Formats: sequence, C-alpha cells, structure tokens
Amino acid sequence: MEEGLGSCPALLHFYLEHAVYLTPTRFRSMNTGLDLSAQSDADLQSILFNAATLVNSAVHAPAGFSFLGGSVTGETHQWKVTSRAPKQTDGRLWPYMRPVKSASLVRIYVTKNQYIDFDANNLFVQTDLSYVEPVGGPTTTGLFTAIPPFLLTSPEAVIDYDYGWNFSIIDEVLTSVSGGILQANHQYWYTDEDVVLKKDNVVVDPGDYTVDYDEGWITPTTPPAGEVYKGSYHYKLPPGIAAASSLIATDMLGQSAIAASGMLGLSGIKVEEVELRQSAKINFMVQPVNAAARVYLGPYAAMFTSMR
Repeated sequence: MEEGLGSCPALLHFYLEHAVYLTPTRFRSMNTGLDLSAQSDADLQSILFNAATLVNSAVHAPAGFSFLGGSVTGETHQWKVTSRAPKQTDGRLWPYMRPVKSASLVRIYVTKNQYIDFDANNLFVQTDLSYVEPVGGPTTTGLFTAIPPFLLTSPEAVIDYDYGWNFSIIDEVLTSVSGGILQANHQYWYTDEDVVLKKDNVVVDPGDYTVDYDEGWITPTTPPAGEVYKGSYHYKLPPGIAAASSLIATDMLGQSAIAASGMLGLSGIKVEEVELRQSAKINFMVQPVNAAARVYLGPYAAMFTSMR
C-alpha cells in the first residue's frame, strides 16, 4: 500500500461562498415594514450575518455549513467494516454537508500513513440521499486486503466533495427597478451557468447587457422602456432560506429599536394614564426565530435530522 504524503486526515477545510443569505440591497427591497433609511449597508450586513447564523442553528446544520453551498476537503469518517448502524450500508460515506453534488476523492487509511485512494471516476454519488460510495478499483496500487503492522482498530476514510443546490429558472418575467436594472426573484446565481435574457421573447445578445450574479440583476445597455423582459438562470439558495433570513433580520432590527428607545424588557402598556410595565424575565432576543421563520426552516431541519 502506498505511503500517504498529504496532511493529517483529521484536518478539515471548508470553502464557503457567502456568509449571508440576503444582501443588504435585496433586504431593503423586501418591504419588511421597517424604516431602513437610517441603516447603512454595513449595519444591515452585520444583522444579516447574525440572521444567517440563527438560520443554521435553527435547522441544526453542522459547523461550517452554508445554504449557498461550498467545498469540503479532508472530512473524516469511520470506514464501516461490518453493519452495526441501521440504515447505513457498508462501503457508503454520508458527508455532513448536504445535499452532496460531487465527490473528487475518497481516501481510506488503515495505518497512520498507509491508504488507498478512489478518485471521481470510481465514486458513485447519490445526490438525493447524499451519500458517496466507491464502485471501482482504487487509483493506488496497494491492496486493501493487506495487513500492515500497527493496523488501525477501524479504518478511517477521508472525503473531498462539493455540496449545495442548483435550481434552474426558465423565462422568469423580470421586474424593472431604478437605474435601468432588471431584477429577478432570486439572488446568488451560478457564474458558470448560462444566463439568457429575452426582450419581447427575442433572445438578447449577451454583449448587450451585464449581469450581477449575487444580486440577481441584469442591466441592458439600452434602458428598459416598457418591453417584457424574461430571464433564464441557475441559482444556489433555497427560497425558504431567504424568506426566513428576512423574517429573523426584521425581528432583530425591531428588537434593536426597542432597546435603543430604552424599552428593553417591556411587558405591558396601559393606554389610560400611560403606564409601562417592565419585566426582568424579558430580555433582548427572547425568541430569535419566530414561528413564521420556523415554517420556512422546517424542511431543512428534517434534512439534517432524518438522514443519520
């Protein structure tokens, strides 16, 4: 079996695409009922980052996870030799980040420095169930049946993979906003997927418009003047996550305004004679994820709790 020259298999790296699930610009356009005119983009960015953190916490996502997808290298799993856990078949790896899109490497260690490798050509990726299984011979020349000295009690598998969603939209009617910009319903488009713009059902030359992939904007060279524009694109973020982030951020900003006005902990108001009651048991952000946001997040919480 060949010697391992890489880093320690326990070392895990995450490569995430974004830290927030809504941009400040898109949040401003969502008509939350709050006056955001006094809020800078930097302030909103901070709030939206905290909202994204709460979204991940509410669905019990693993550390480092992003609903915008990403890449993971060096994630370590036990390589199962015998069936002891229900619903898990020998030879399958169940990555922590889901849904799995592709896998580039599975490395199985039987000693500290001895391993065999399976590359992408010899890996089966089940995207719906999010597992990876070697299905061909390893790229290394060592025999997996070899028994070297100081054998690990249980072989250890290391996996490199990409995860996330890829949603596609065809001929969505775009909304004209200020500055000659056409806005789509979704943000965070894939930069390596085709974007097609149609003007009155005629395809527009790509040289006649620019694309803001994060904002979900298309800006034609000639400003819109009543024509019907349609866009086709691929995007990353599940719509429910964007909606939940907006609700959570709105609650955060509302609580912040209450705190700024000195009414933190307010438990009641008497209209006549203006009586305010304050409770020591009510503090800032008592319930950070409201019921409406939890409705959007429910399916994703199930994703992380039902597949293990």
